[in-house]
Amino acid sequence: MAVPADLAAALDEVAAGWPVILVDGPAGAGKSTLAADIAEYLAPRSVGVIHMDDLYDGWDGLSGDLGDYLAEEIEPQLRAGDEIVHRSYDWHAGAFGAQVHLPATDVVILEGVGAGHPTLADVADLLVWVEADPQVCARRWRDRDGPAMNEYADRWREQQDAHFQRYRTRERADVTVVTD
Repeated sequence: MAVPADLAAALDEVAAGWPVILVDGPAGAGKSTLAADIAEYLAPRSVGVIHMDDLYDGWDGLSGDLGDYLAEEIEPQLRAGDEIVHRSYDWHAGAFGAQVHLPATDVVILEGVGAGHPTLADVADLLVWVEADPQVCARRWRDRDGPAMNEYADRWREQQDAHFQRYRTRERADVTVVTD
């Protein structure tokens, strides 16, 4: 996937300074791929990526303490513009593991379901919504995570749908990218 023209224009607009870019959308929509494409597009600037998968407290993490964690830990560090240290969930162990240290970079991308949380609105320079047909999302998710995720898929979809409805993430986005 390449960076679409409307997204490229938005990136060019926010490229000055130390931009924070949020990439949000449903599981399997292509957020991680798009974040990598954005990083490539912004080269040679250094780009750090924070993956929301590290920040959730397991399969119920989207509806758990995520907003508080973003407000208390991530938002102040994004505002400071220096190294970012954040928790990292170990999905195999079912608990948080070692912290992640993201060195200071020219650009920070926070990608994953919930990245567009309103808590980060004041520090975000660009909110990108990524979507695909729900069947495409389901197939991509299954292909990426294998059959182990089947047990949690319905529960996660319910949480993400409730999250997006509550926070109107799609409607607040600056740019929408369709990845079908």
